[in-house]
Amino acid sequence: MMGLMLIPNDTSSRADEVHLELLRKAPEWRRLEMVGSLVRITRQLSWDGFCRQFSELTENERSLKWVELHYGPLVASRLASRLS
Repeated sequence: MMGLMLIPNDTSSRADEVHLELLRKAPEWRRLEMVGSLVRITRQLSWDGFCRQFSELTENERSLKWVELHYGPLVASRLASRLS
């Protein structure tokens, strides 16, 4: 596996090679399905952490805070005024 940097783990290098070979041989629709699943899981874990960090806020306040952090205070304030 030249050029591929693996994260150290307790899996044998042979098992890693087999896993990568199975991924390479998987049909395109299956690889896209796996990527979609990974994206959904990542978003959910991110949102869960965000909710823990701002647990004192209501769900609506957290949503507006998220919008503010990602799109800026102007967009968040415009959204807040439309929601009220």
